[in-house]
Amino acid sequence: NGSLEERSLIDPENAVAHCNLGVVLGDHEVLRTKDGQLWDKRSLYVKAIELDPSYAFAYNNLAVLMAPQEWVRLADGSCWDRRSLYFAALQLDPGYAVAYNNLALSLGFQERVQCLDAFWDRRALHQKALELDPRHCCAYRDLALALRPKETVLLQGGQCHGNVGRRELLLEAIRLEPSSAENYRLLAETLQKDEELMLNGVQMGKTQVFVRSLELDVDPVTCAQLGVHLGPDSCRVKGWSSPASWFSGAAEEGDNSWTGTQLIERALQLAPTRPDVLMAAATFELERPRADRTKARQLLLVAVAQGGRPNVAAAAGRLALLM
Repeated sequence: NGSLEERSLIDPENAVAHCNLGVVLGDHEVLRTKDGQLWDKRSLYVKAIELDPSYAFAYNNLAVLMAPQEWVRLADGSCWDRRSLYFAALQLDPGYAVAYNNLALSLGFQERVQCLDAFWDRRALHQKALELDPRHCCAYRDLALALRPKETVLLQGGQCHGNVGRRELLLEAIRLEPSSAENYRLLAETLQKDEELMLNGVQMGKTQVFVRSLELDVDPVTCAQLGVHLGPDSCRVKGWSSPASWFSGAAEEGDNSWTGTQLIERALQLAPTRPDVLMAAATFELERPRADRTKARQLLLVAVAQGGRPNVAAAAGRLALLM
């Protein structure tokens, strides 16, 4: 059969071969073919569309690569932005669950678009994706993020059905993809400080759910959020070395319990300019028995200085309250 690269060279008019090669190519990888032409993911998807304008998969994949205000020009002179590519994918394949979900992610929380002779908001598009594919684990997570904290949505079909809220959606996402650290973190955010739930046959509280997330991926945001939750308390994370080993490189492991303070420090070392980490660290300082408002202001100032990155507006609002 040969590799994808060989097939695309053997049949330069094969849209599927170009698109599949784009799928396996790395985000920053460039392929040089024997004729000297350079290909990246984007150019491969563009070529696939030019070869077969009815190929919905290629439209969706190209849209995923594009920034909100970005345009791409095809060989016929037509110009496309991210959203118009999703529209085309759905017009070509109205049962394409992934394209519905991706189109939803391109919308603001209050935004509506017209597609296939209907108006859609973000939540309705995620619902449609799940109606078409009840095992689309990302759509459960994305729908959970589109809901307000106590809001519910009606789902029909699949194991997760009826009126469900954020927590039920995230539990289903975890059932379908138990290795996703992000889903555990988001689930932990839905729990009150002393609240517990049954997860994978085990009774778990907020701390245990955050810890499970960190066991899967050492994410600085999760690290900071767990630090805020713990405060002066401590916990152990399976596979982690002791704080002494982490901060100083000490050979002896010592006690591998991590306090809230140490988790905040580790998060700031991992991501010193990430706004959501800085906001969590500021919250930690303000919730101490003796709140350090000066240090909290300094952390929020660094967050606000990050410009257009996510959560900067929220940091600016928090900072205004401390001035």
